[in-house]
Amino acid sequence: MLRERVERIAEKYADLVEKKLDESLQKGPISSTEFEEIKDGIRMLNHVMSALRQVEGLSLADMYGVEVKS
Repeated sequence: MLRERVERIAEKYADLVEKKLDESLQKGPISSTEFEEIKDGIRMLNHVMSALRQVEGLSLADMYGVEVKS
């Protein structure tokens, strides 16, 4: 259940970042402010994907009865 929620969040956030990037590129040169917003969006998407990998790892460990150390 948590995995599916994180996947949905990642997909929605990726859509937002892609939309912002497309809008910025269509209007011409990207300003430094827009560039920072896009960069921050990609950084946040990376955090979401890291969380997804951690959830996936915990799920596999649970499935195989492996203790996960932090």
